[in-house]
Amino acid sequence: MSTHATLKLNRRGFTLIELSVVIVILALFAMLVVPNFVAMRRSRAYFDLEASIARTPVDTYNEARSSHRPVQLRIEGSTLIMERLTTDSDPQQVKRVDLTSDIQVDRTLLNGDSTDISSWKWTVYPDGSADAGGVEFLVGASRKSLVLHKDGKSQWLSGDLPNATEDKWQAGEIQKRG
Repeated sequence: MSTHATLKLNRRGFTLIELSVVIVILALFAMLVVPNFVAMRRSRAYFDLEASIARTPVDTYNEARSSHRPVQLRIEGSTLIMERLTTDSDPQQVKRVDLTSDIQVDRTLLNGDSTDISSWKWTVYPDGSADAGGVEFLVGASRKSLVLHKDGKSQWLSGDLPNATEDKWQAGEIQKRG
């Protein structure tokens, strides 16, 4: 056997340069992938929270209809709380949505009037009727609004909370259908 072939057979590891190159490549790859992964997780959590906020009035409506009790939605600190009202003085908590620093309550309306955020309560009754109201959220530099109608339905809108005391029909006010 030649000396060159013997040296090649005895070499079983990697050189320091080869290991260094692999480590640098892996570090560069991690620097590219990790920030995107973190941003993707944060974005997903934000969209899940937004969907949960938009779904809460629907859950409130459904709970009032199925439990045959009034159910109210209120804000306590940075939490949206759904409670079933009972004949005694203690409401039963049904659902909580914890808001993050990304989404904050800015303004509330109830039956056309601005209300203090901590005293705001939107109630849905067992027959499906409800108070008219809404909640305006600050989402970063933009605003999103949860509009709550008298029929217990809701809308999640981009922009400021409309200040409407009556639900209006698109075709005008000729005739309201029940």
